[in-house]
Amino acid sequence: MDKIEFKSPINLLMNKITSWFEAFILILPNLLIATLVIFAFIMASKAAARVYCKVTRIDNSAVNRLIESMIRIFIITLGVVTALGILSLDKALTSVLAGAGVVGLALGFAFQEIISNFICGVIITIKKPYVEGDIVQIDNFVGTVDRINLRTTDITTFEGLDVLIPNKDMFTKPVTNLTKTARRRVELKVGVSYSEDLRKVERLVKEALKDLPDLIQDTIDVFYSEFADSSINFNVYFWVNFPGNGAFPRSKHEAVMRIKETFDAHEITIPFPMRTLEIKNSTGAPTELID
Repeated sequence: MDKIEFKSPINLLMNKITSWFEAFILILPNLLIATLVIFAFIMASKAAARVYCKVTRIDNSAVNRLIESMIRIFIITLGVVTALGILSLDKALTSVLAGAGVVGLALGFAFQEIISNFICGVIITIKKPYVEGDIVQIDNFVGTVDRINLRTTDITTFEGLDVLIPNKDMFTKPVTNLTKTARRRVELKVGVSYSEDLRKVERLVKEALKDLPDLIQDTIDVFYSEFADSSINFNVYFWVNFPGNGAFPRSKHEAVMRIKETFDAHEITIPFPMRTLEIKNSTGAPTELID
C-alpha cells in the first residue's frame, strides 16, 4: 500500500507565495509598460477634452459636459484595452467584453425611453429648432421654453404651469415655434343685419383697425362669407407682429372692442339670433312669439 505524504500547510502557502512572486517578477516589465500606457491615455483624454472645449462647443453646458466625458471614457477605454493586450490578458478581455455586451443589451431594453429622450435632446441642442426663451406650442401646451435638459424640455405655460415634456415628443411631434414666426394672423367672425350697407361696413371695419397696436400695415382683409339665418356673416383677417405672449390676444381683444364701438357709433346692427315659437291658445289657434 502506497504511503500518503502530507505536506505542511505552511510549506504549501510559502510555495504558492513564491510562485506568485516569480510570476509577478516575470510580468513586472509588461506591467510597468501597461501602467505607462494607461497613464498616457488618461493624459491624452484630458488633452482631447480641452481641445474640444476650445474648438467646438454647443450652447448647452450639460451637453458639453456629457460630450467631454464621452471623449475621455472612450480614450481611456482604448488605453485599458491596449494595456490588457500588453499583459497578454486577451482571454480575460474577451470575457469582459462579452459580459458587457449582454449587460448593455439588457440595459438598452430596460432604458430605451430614457436613451431615446437623451439622443433626441442632443439632436435638439445641435439642430436648434427652438432655444431657451422661445415661445412654442406642442399638443395643448403653449408657453416659454425655460430649459432644455438631456431628458426633458421645461416649458412654463401662460397659465404659470411648469410642464416637463420628454425630448422624444419635442422631436417627433409637431412643434410650432411662435418666436421664429415673427407675425401671426388674427381672424374674427362678425355678423351684420341684412339691412346694412355692406360696402360701408367693410370700409368702417378697415378704418377702425388701421392703427391697431402691433398691426402690420396693409394687411386688413374683410370677406363676406355667408347668408345666415339672421345676419350676413363676414371674416376679418389682419396680421400682427408677435414679439411676445401678449401680442396676439391683446390685438384680438382691441379689434373686437373697436369694431363694436364703430358699429355703435354708426348705428350698425349686429343682430341677435331670431327664433319663432308657436304656442297654441285655448281655441287651438297657433300664436307666434318671436324671440
